[in-house]
Amino acid sequence: MKVKVDIRETIPVRRSHILTEQGDDGHLVLAYPRFPYRWLNKLFPMLSTHIHVPLEKYGSSIWNLIDGQHSVEEIAESAAILFPEEQDIKNRAVAYIQQLHRDKFIWLKV
Repeated sequence: MKVKVDIRETIPVRRSHILTEQGDDGHLVLAYPRFPYRWLNKLFPMLSTHIHVPLEKYGSSIWNLIDGQHSVEEIAESAAILFPEEQDIKNRAVAYIQQLHRDKFIWLKV
């Protein structure tokens, strides 16, 4: 039997294969390997070895708050403090973390 867990009570943890880089605009860029096996890079030398995902200011801030220690609720509260002018920022932060989880950039610790 599956037990429903409120996402706000979970703790997001970055996946170890995700690299974080600083973009030219000051925002973060997440990078992950293009292929599951490194030898495939030799078969496709014309492709970069990593796929890069640029984040905007909100995504960069939320990514920086994900430290494997704070719950989604605590991260949403911190986002509300960082961006008090943004409406519904707590729910947006939770939705963003859910998307990071669906895209396998993070995993959620219960």
